[in-house]
Amino acid sequence: MFDLNEAIAKAEQLSLPWHFPVRIDGSEHVTRPPTLADMAALQSMAAIGEQGMRDLASSLFANPKPNVQGWGLVQLTAMLTAYAAVMGDHIKKKSLSLAAQAQAAMAAGAPASGT
Repeated sequence: MFDLNEAIAKAEQLSLPWHFPVRIDGSEHVTRPPTLADMAALQSMAAIGEQGMRDLASSLFANPKPNVQGWGLVQLTAMLTAYAAVMGDHIKKKSLSLAAQAQAAMAAGAPASGT
């Protein structure tokens, strides 16, 4: 019997890990994977305003965090835009990976109808 939950859990373990370090003034800062709330905020950056963008940018970094309060608006916008682009590419690659793994599981004998 094909166990969808097991297949998804296995696919998530094998799928691409998040990796998007940001180099600022010679120091590399690690970012964390985006949450659904991060995705929504990134899609509505204009609505959250400059301070909201600073808070969002700061929250995307793992410790130690860079001082985003001292960034210019151009630097802030560039970082958030790059993060959003990498996030979109990561989601696309992860979706393709999960789809390929599901197809392989089905080809290995799992019933297509779910029965």
